Amino acid sequence: MTESKKYYIFNGGIDKDPVNTLIDYINNNPGNITISFTSTGGDMEMGRFLVHALNDNADRITLVAVNWIYSCAFKIFHSFKGKRMITFGCGGMFHYTSLNMSMTYDNKPNYEYEGAAQIASMKECKKENLNFCKTFMTDKELDLYKQNRDVHFSFPRMRQIFKDVEII
Repeated sequence: MTESKKYYIFNGGIDKDPVNTLIDYINNNPGNITISFTSTGGDMEMGRFLVHALNDNADRITLVAVNWIYSCAFKIFHSFKGKRMITFGCGGMFHYTSLNMSMTYDNKPNYEYEGAAQIASMKECKKENLNFCKTFMTDKELDLYKQNRDVHFSFPRMRQIFKDVEII
């Protein structure tokens, strides 16, 4: 008997609830799954966890970038080790990670040690993301990125970045 194909539409932010729902779906549906993936981004650390879960199941997942994949969604798609596809016209965007921090009136973190830890973490994240960008960005794109600007990728540019993906 032929196994029916399973499809999942992920269209939203990368944060706890949608990521948990997707992982539950993957865990509760054996066999091959095709995931439509559209997102404006979200929590980079939750994105790292999602990449880990997707890559643990890479042999049975096809990840399809649909419409746009921005920010950490771009990094998730780039980091996925399984079969990837993009829809005709799909665009992308990547930029530096941001972090919200509570500050006092004199521009110091409300919680001194937590603030210092977050700042140190962001410095490491900045280095890691710059190294990531160097693997695929042009010099012009890197210059924009280093200016803390959003770097958008047209569909033709997406085809250059993701040479090995099928276009649907």
